[in-house]
Amino acid sequence: MDFYITLIILGFFAFCGGLIDAAVGGGGLVQLPALIHTLPQYSLATVFGTNKLAVLAGTLSSISTYIKRIKIIWILILPTMVSAFIFAFLGAMSVSFIPKELMKYIVFFLLILMAIYTFIKKDLGKIHTYIQCGKREVLLGIFFGALIGFYDGVFGPCSGSFLLFLFVRCFGFDFLNASASAKLVNLGTFSAALLFLSLRVMFYGALER
Repeated sequence: MDFYITLIILGFFAFCGGLIDAAVGGGGLVQLPALIHTLPQYSLATVFGTNKLAVLAGTLSSISTYIKRIKIIWILILPTMVSAFIFAFLGAMSVSFIPKELMKYIVFFLLILMAIYTFIKKDLGKIHTYIQCGKREVLLGIFFGALIGFYDGVFGPCSGSFLLFLFVRCFGFDFLNASASAKLVNLGTFSAALLFLSLRVMFYGALER
């Protein structure tokens, strides 16, 4: 009975997290604590990997909807995705060296700043003003991909929100285009972090045998 209750609880939080993620990102702040609380018998690597797999499934579902309606700027998004993938893998490798509590405070502070800025800029994200994509924009995308990718590999929650904000603020996307682009970059970060965590769990499992 406890097993089924746990599944129902996790399913509820996964639904809420997926709903938030599809709209603005940050669903991990709902789903990850629920997984940690209900699965205390498992290692953090297993819990983080489970969270990444669930979020990856939600991201793929969102992308399939967005990509039919949005014109993606692939010349910008593809290099950003590759950069995010590489640095997310490196972030997952260094996860044991960076204190999670510090990350929580930093994320909370940044989210407040983003909320204040969005509130002040009433027209932010309403109009798609992006016109061209040169070398500067591609390099900027690679930099942001590396930055958010590393963060996603280390901690994760709200990486989609940060990407959405950056696409709106720095590249002139409207919120719909920014959300679609953020999902594609997140596809790279989630895949890299999930790959590393899966390899880690398999490696330690083999050692225990």
